[in-house]
Amino acid sequence: AGELSSEQIVTAFIQRIKDVNSILNCVVDDRFREALSEAKQIDQLLEPLTGAKRKQLFEQKPFLGVPFTTKDCMAVSGLSWTAGLFARKSAKANFDAPVVAAMRRAGAIPLAV
Repeated sequence: AGELSSEQIVTAFIQRIKDVNSILNCVVDDRFREALSEAKQIDQLLEPLTGAKRKQLFEQKPFLGVPFTTKDCMAVSGLSWTAGLFARKSAKANFDAPVVAAMRRAGAIPLAV
């Protein structure tokens, strides 16, 4: 009771990005569809787990289901990797930067760069 699902949190973050990005222009590429799919999978994984099993999983993956964004100077597989440079406007990462990979291993969900 009183808990939010990962899907609800990811949806709220996506909506907020959509609401303010035209003003802030801080997101240059996104993976919203994939992020929602990952959030749903996490929610399905958590649903049948008891408190003890959930605690154990959260100890292994402390950011499980938590969305995050990063700057486009950090490689996120499949997203723009421009470092803000016009000359790199078509560059796409084909791997995750070590910090992004670490966040994914900890259960976090990348939303956008």
